[in-house]
Amino acid sequence: MPWENRSFLTLAIFVLSSVLFPPDSASSSLETQQIIDRVNTVYKSIQTVQGYFTRESIIEDEMMEATGTFLYKKPNKVFIHNLEPREQYVVSNGPVLWLYDKEHGSVTKTEIPKSNTALDEQVGVGILFTLNPFDQLADEDYGCQRIEDYENHIIVACKPLHGAGMISRVLVKVDPERWMIAAYEIFGPSGNLITQTKYEDMRQLHNTTWFPFRIETEVMLENKHFKENVRYSRISINNVLEDRIFEFTAPKDVRVIEGLKR
Repeated sequence: MPWENRSFLTLAIFVLSSVLFPPDSASSSLETQQIIDRVNTVYKSIQTVQGYFTRESIIEDEMMEATGTFLYKKPNKVFIHNLEPREQYVVSNGPVLWLYDKEHGSVTKTEIPKSNTALDEQVGVGILFTLNPFDQLADEDYGCQRIEDYENHIIVACKPLHGAGMISRVLVKVDPERWMIAAYEIFGPSGNLITQTKYEDMRQLHNTTWFPFRIETEVMLENKHFKENVRYSRISINNVLEDRIFEFTAPKDVRVIEGLKR
């Protein structure tokens, strides 16, 4: 399943925004697939995102902070410039990913398949692609059902169709005014909560587009427990980003390490 091999150490988390749907007073009568279709339509309207991020992570009571800039172009092109705590570049044109550690003077080059999950495993930027969890809950893998409304939100429960594995269910909280994901929770095989993510501080861009300027994530595994708070600024969407931006040429005299082909 797409989430089962997911890396939770995020190098840079950011989010796709959406075009606002007008409030729908009849949302209480919508069927599950209608809800999913509306959410998918919103997120598909965004083709590029760029901006600044500040990430605060607490791992085993240790606080870490990172800052940087990012550019993202659908479906899987990424350019991330980490400024603090040390300067790094993460660049992917889709089939190839480069990680340039300027301080260490090295470049790791890795071939990846046409899979967002693989990119996530490499550098932990998968939340960039799984911001809309319905993208990962494919019909052939999960069955989804609207179960209730809670605090003016629609709750959709998705369960694996072919055995629970590491995930027994996913609860998705949908904002029925903006048709955006407000939060989601992932539960383990014994029904225990293992991950929860909230999209908060919604701000409107261009009078029509909403963007969550803060994402809070908590991971609760037996051998890993951490919290992450990511804040965004100077967000811009749907700008023209040429493909050449997502190509990388190693500087002279920098050693290139060929990573494993995934």
